[in-house]
Amino acid sequence: MTTLKEIRNTIADTIAAFAGGAKYKTYAKKTNNIQDKNLPAVVVTTGVGLFMNGAEEISLEVRVVIHDNKTDIEDVLDVHSNDIYELFPIGSTLGGLVEYMKPESFDYVLDDQSDAGVKVLIFNVKYEV
Repeated sequence: MTTLKEIRNTIADTIAAFAGGAKYKTYAKKTNNIQDKNLPAVVVTTGVGLFMNGAEEISLEVRVVIHDNKTDIEDVLDVHSNDIYELFPIGSTLGGLVEYMKPESFDYVLDDQSDAGVKVLIFNVKYEV
């Protein structure tokens, strides 16, 4: 039986392995007040889950939140998100852990005065309970 923690950890571990510990600081659960010295950072959290087909399957929202504080922040966040999208192409099964994972939407939260920003990538993950 797959758990939310397994899904979060697998996604975070995949990003951390890609980053090699140098490109992103990666967290597998909600983290507040990430310090500048830990940027860029990626935080993986789970959101809304829907039971489907008599509660045999779950459609889960997974958020991959990218934090950075470079100049031209929107462009920098786009580069980071492209790296992450390549790690989890449409139909990814996370090594057989889930039925599929696909990008669903994204959004920016930008602070123009401090050049800090966040890009939230939302994936839909379907798996069996």
